[in-house]
Amino acid sequence: MFKHQFLLDFPGAAGWHAFIQKYPDLKDTATDATEQQCYRSKNNDTQKKYYSGKKKLHTLKTQISVSMTGKIVDISDTYPGSIHDKSIIDQEKTLQKFPKRTCQRFDSGYQGILKENPDYYAIIPIKKPYKKELSPLFKEVNTSHSKRRIIVENVLSRLKKFKICKYTFRGRINTYRQTFRNISAILNFRLNNLATI
Repeated sequence: MFKHQFLLDFPGAAGWHAFIQKYPDLKDTATDATEQQCYRSKNNDTQKKYYSGKKKLHTLKTQISVSMTGKIVDISDTYPGSIHDKSIIDQEKTLQKFPKRTCQRFDSGYQGILKENPDYYAIIPIKKPYKKELSPLFKEVNTSHSKRRIIVENVLSRLKKFKICKYTFRGRINTYRQTFRNISAILNFRLNNLATI
């Protein structure tokens, strides 16, 4: 969606400031995946593919990235419920869709992205060491991160106020992505037009 090549027009710290003034939604983002129940297929292979061990249901999974204003700036393809969130990040190349200086926030389910993408500004919670406690400083860092990342949870909650995104999806699986994108577009429209609605 947004490529870091845009930054070639804005070299250095002053250039980044100018870029962010033009595209404020790319300064800080939060990413998470959501699952929605779908019908159980009669085909055993398809059934296994869409079974989510986490939800104990057959589900469809979609990942979104949200700016700090609540605007949805990226939506993934639809994946079977058995696919791990980290696998979606890798397949979608989500980090690479944003400029390298964009702060991208994730939950603890995305372990490994920091090592695999050292050039990108990604933040995940600091894990508690085995049989030890986190220091007060690290706890404070995690709390601060959670407070900023909560925006993506809020947006997912808003999406699920629409019944078509909340209850069992009754349509064909290959139509789900477009349905999800349409509801996301409605949310973005409402956000952009709050003053006039």
